[in-house]
Amino acid sequence: MARRFTALPETNVGLLMPSSVAGDMALVALQLAGKVPVALNWTTGPANLEHAVKLLGLRHVVTSNQFIDRLEEKVVAAVKSSGAQILCLEDIRKEIRKRELLGTLLALRLRPGHVKAQVAKVSPEQPAVVLFTSGSEKAPKAVPLTHQNLLENQRASLSVLDLTRQDSMLGFLPLFHSFGLSVTSLMPLLSGIRVVHHPDPTAASSLVRKIATYQPTLMAGTPTFVSAILDRAAAAPEQLRSLRLIFVAAEKAPEELKSKCRELVPGATLLEGYGITECAPVISVNPPSAPRAGTVGKPLPNVEVCVVKMEEGNPEALGEELPRNTRGMLLVSGPNVFPGYIGQGGKSPFLARAGKRWYVTGDLAEVDPDGYIRLAGRLKRFLKVGGEMISLPALEEPLAAKYPPTDDGPRVAVEGTESPRRIVLFTTLDISLEAANDLLNKSGLRGIMRFDDVKRLDKIPTLGTGKVDNTSLRALITPPSSVSSPPR
Repeated sequence: MARRFTALPETNVGLLMPSSVAGDMALVALQLAGKVPVALNWTTGPANLEHAVKLLGLRHVVTSNQFIDRLEEKVVAAVKSSGAQILCLEDIRKEIRKRELLGTLLALRLRPGHVKAQVAKVSPEQPAVVLFTSGSEKAPKAVPLTHQNLLENQRASLSVLDLTRQDSMLGFLPLFHSFGLSVTSLMPLLSGIRVVHHPDPTAASSLVRKIATYQPTLMAGTPTFVSAILDRAAAAPEQLRSLRLIFVAAEKAPEELKSKCRELVPGATLLEGYGITECAPVISVNPPSAPRAGTVGKPLPNVEVCVVKMEEGNPEALGEELPRNTRGMLLVSGPNVFPGYIGQGGKSPFLARAGKRWYVTGDLAEVDPDGYIRLAGRLKRFLKVGGEMISLPALEEPLAAKYPPTDDGPRVAVEGTESPRRIVLFTTLDISLEAANDLLNKSGLRGIMRFDDVKRLDKIPTLGTGKVDNTSLRALITPPSSVSSPPR
């Protein structure tokens, strides 16, 4: 495949593949050909997909006939309308004759040095892959990750996870997801552990059967997807007995998930971590030997973090470093931090402090005296009302605990606007405004920590990563009526 990709005239080549052996092979083949794979996210809608193709100047997109047959027609049309030609792996495979296969095999066995010498030479600082941010809060941004970013992150992650050659991984997150690319594709490829892939992260029943059949010892995913797997295995939890480590990240792990894990997979340890696409992506993880509840673990050995003060009246203005156990803006520095967005103007995501370049994560956090990080939520998920900061995740938590997600997705979500103040509970259930605010009161949230409205939806919109699509929810918020209510 690399020989055929080498003939493509452009450097950036789109990759539209789910978690799969074929996806891993295409990723490596593009690397061997000296190309930069651009992992395309088909779940954020045709407009964002078309934007990605045009922004990176893609002339070819590698995919699979079997896969595009399962995608919505408008998604495939968005790629074609952008001027990119679709290359299907099945068609490429048909071109490769048995003589070429045999010759390649013999060359690899008898002259490995000669084959290695033919691989494209690249600098560690060159982009190795381009991913896109999730788009849960704003339009997705193009994130180039260099070879150094990815390799340093892999080395550091492996140094704390205590994996062995006897381990095997269940991988179901797509290649466009930084967690999927790094933990369930690159880590097995670079460390030598085995991986069993499944293309659909929402197919909980199929994933349970795959665990029972292939007996993987490791599973990595978002809390939403992992929780669905545990729910589906509840009637026969022995299907999960091979698991020893379950990694969750990309969203807060609810207490209910931790309880399910202890009950259904007592032989496994649930490890919560923290990562960002721009950081290749792992920043911290709870070490298997010393996990700490309520935290996302310690920073990786080559990653530095610090928490800085947000200036009063202007949260985006950052001040001095704060002492331990004090909440502020989390900054990250290290060889895993990306060089900068592609085609993105505006404010720089970096800050220079003490002779180092720091990435401003946008996450509020505190670090305890032992170095464990405790997240408080995204700054964009806070509203400033009447001089006070209102945490939307804090409002959501009591409702999500009482009405946890099902196989159909989340049943509650919270979004809001500052001016005018409008905090809305979105739900698929019949919950009155009075009942929702009463639950907040019983949880200790009072005063300005309340809902202004409840909106019933048939389904809470989500992205392909399982995250709630906050952008879509925000668009559904209407300002309070300007018509005066009659006196009561």
